Amino acid sequence: MASRNYETDKPTDSPASEVSIIQQDPPDASVPVKQNGGLNAWLQVLGAFCLSFTTWGIVNAFGAYQSYYQDELLSTNSAFEISWIGSIQAFLLLLVGVLTGPLFDRGFLNALLLTGSFLTVFGIMMTSLCTTYWQVILAQGVCVGLGAGCLFVPSIAVVSTYFTTPIKRAVATGLAVGGSSIGGIIYPIAFRQMQPSLGFEWATRIIGFITMAVDLTAIVT
Repeated sequence: MASRNYETDKPTDSPASEVSIIQQDPPDASVPVKQNGGLNAWLQVLGAFCLSFTTWGIVNAFGAYQSYYQDELLSTNSAFEISWIGSIQAFLLLLVGVLTGPLFDRGFLNALLLTGSFLTVFGIMMTSLCTTYWQVILAQGVCVGLGAGCLFVPSIAVVSTYFTTPIKRAVATGLAVGGSSIGGIIYPIAFRQMQPSLGFEWATRIIGFITMAVDLTAIVT
């Protein structure tokens, strides 16, 4: 009996069958693609600019208020005591900004914007009604400081999520942060120009209305 050659019985594949065809799945349309500019992204930059305008802008403008407090409203208090109003305001802005960071990461952006805008405008309006040192501490120092702290993190963090290239992200962040400098210029000038003719109460209220309009612009965008 002749021995069987098992190797010759094996099926031979054609060269074409040895070529593996790699098929790629089409991209999932449900997965969002990160933006790198566009109209919506630059609108976020405008909103962040407005938030910087009404947070650090108000803090930077406290020097105008301190001069008035020393000469008029709180003339019986020392400059050291009056400076605590602005110090508390800036301290709470930074402290609350650290605490609200995790809330921003969890998606509570709208809640932070609404809460911060309300507290900031409410604190300014209440400042216009103050007549004693501790009232100013609570209204302008604590209330405005808490509101500005809620707005501080969104004004910086939201911009970077809409840009992927370093150059665009740097330009967008620089424009957004520039609102603090513009606010620090406009708020003191507005207060010093309006206070002699309109009085402290209405000068402060008009600043509150300006802050409300700017914050609403940030919320809408």
